[in-house]
Amino acid sequence: MFKIHLAALLAVFGVLAAAAGEIVCEKQDFAGHLQGIVADASGIYWSFYDSVIKTDYTGRIIASVKAPRHTGDPCIAEGRICVPIILYDREDIKREGGTGWVYVYDTDLKFLSKTALPETPRPGAMTFFDGKFYIAGSDFGKKPHPVNPIYIYDRELKFERKVIVDIGTPTQYGAQTLNVADGKILAAFYAKARGSVLLSVPDLKVEKEFPASLSVGFAFVPPEFSGGRRLVLIARKTGKRGAHGAKLLIREWRDDKLFNAELAKR
Repeated sequence: MFKIHLAALLAVFGVLAAAAGEIVCEKQDFAGHLQGIVADASGIYWSFYDSVIKTDYTGRIIASVKAPRHTGDPCIAEGRICVPIILYDREDIKREGGTGWVYVYDTDLKFLSKTALPETPRPGAMTFFDGKFYIAGSDFGKKPHPVNPIYIYDRELKFERKVIVDIGTPTQYGAQTLNVADGKILAAFYAKARGSVLLSVPDLKVEKEFPASLSVGFAFVPPEFSGGRRLVLIARKTGKRGAHGAKLLIREWRDDKLFNAELAKR
């Protein structure tokens, strides 16, 4: 009898086999690619262009919700899942009165509220730190440009100020992912070099680079699954146009380097 490799067999049926040190999203046929992730002890939240899903730490979907096009990189703020939204449909824009929004869900992805962002018409990523939201705007589009704005809001999403960020190399669009690490804002851009950087607070100046591309998504592994280590999840796209998926690489961030890792057993 012929021996059939498990990964090849699963591929025939459209299922990705998860390698050690990876989490593969159960669903692999989204209309648009992954925009960002965030995680807590109860699961991982994935933002896929027009959908937000929640999986467990094996990649199995446990909740999902459709969202307007398009979603961006989400964050967790005081127990709520906050997702930046750019409206593209003309009727939606006319009806809602603007293109830039934040949609808020509970941890079961039940819709709670939405807030307009007239100061940030194209929000692409957001994070929450020390009582403030940091929201990246895509003000310049795809054409390479030297600087990018990050808009700062209070915890009630009231606008405070706009900061222009220069990472020292041309980028496309705005920051694709934002997170918090070591009291700094961790930002990732579409750039040929130096795409992931740590920014000082409050001036958002580059302090150092991160040793990997994080433009698809990034999250810290909560203590319940880290085994006392500093584990991170780094998102990578899978699939193709019309059938998009994603997987997460599990890495240990130590001494400014990344090492292959696996989740701690509970």
